[in-house]
Amino acid sequence: MKKVLSIFLSLALFISFPMTTLAKDKLPCNTFTSSKYTINVTSIDTNKVCTKILKDLNGNIFTLTEIGTNGYYIYDNASGKYLEMSDSAPSPYESYYDNLYYFGPLCYYVKTNNQYIHTITHDTMSKATTVLSNQRFTSALSTTRTNSLSLDIMSTDKKVYVPNYNYIKNAVYPANENGTCGYTAACLLLYYWHKTNGGIIPSTYLNNNGQLLTSGYTLQNKLLSYGHSDSSWGKTIRDVLIDYCNEYNISATSYYYLGKLGVSDSIKNGHPAIVFGLLTSTPSPASISPFSTNGKVSHAVTVYGISGNYYICHYGWSGYSHVLLDSGLIGSCTLFQLN
Repeated sequence: MKKVLSIFLSLALFISFPMTTLAKDKLPCNTFTSSKYTINVTSIDTNKVCTKILKDLNGNIFTLTEIGTNGYYIYDNASGKYLEMSDSAPSPYESYYDNLYYFGPLCYYVKTNNQYIHTITHDTMSKATTVLSNQRFTSALSTTRTNSLSLDIMSTDKKVYVPNYNYIKNAVYPANENGTCGYTAACLLLYYWHKTNGGIIPSTYLNNNGQLLTSGYTLQNKLLSYGHSDSSWGKTIRDVLIDYCNEYNISATSYYYLGKLGVSDSIKNGHPAIVFGLLTSTPSPASISPFSTNGKVSHAVTVYGISGNYYICHYGWSGYSHVLLDSGLIGSCTLFQLN
């Protein structure tokens, strides 16, 4: 008989004591942790709950809880915080069980034959890039642990969304390839304003249904032509948006900041924002691809809501359109609004 809990699901996990649980394919997965914590969700089928251990290169342990085919929660055992979570996206480690590595949001790896392979893109990181990604995450993790707050999922403040946020959540958009996520995020942002206000995107970049083209010369290609490379951070995308608006005579204002300055206020004022992963101590335009040895920014995502200390984001990947991201992991941001 399926056990369904309507209010609380308490997961008691024990170090060095492997136990078999049922994943969606009824495959065994090992369960470990150093503490008890609580996930408050509604109508969870406990037969579909699976927990796994993630780690970085510094010996930090993170607990991944998977809820069936859709729903995952990554928990930092040391701070007692969830670093990211979604009740609708598939777990990035869904098909993997051993040697799982986590270098922050969107940096999901499995170690195979001494190589670190991304679980979604299947790209392989070089040794130098692996070290860099780990260092970058160490810095971000230190920031979020400094502001440590023990929190269960349903105790977050009431969710705040920009009006008509489904234009972002359900958007069709050009593929995020070769580290173009800053430009993918900019496409989602411009598409939102086009749907809510009109006249922002020429028909050249839209299909017959008014959706963004995903093949041929897309809006993303147009934006890349201003940036001149896949590289981006807060300032790069700010400049790209300004160049685009100048060419198409759109009256708008765009800013960039280090950290998350202004993001929450922007969302509360009904304006989506773009945030980037933590930068190193010397910000400069750099590749946003986590596979580049010169990379300083892990990823860019579009923020369209707030839930307590978390940003509600579209990750720019299929299936990851509603993910909660710890706001302490933000390195820079781009803000944009029509005048």
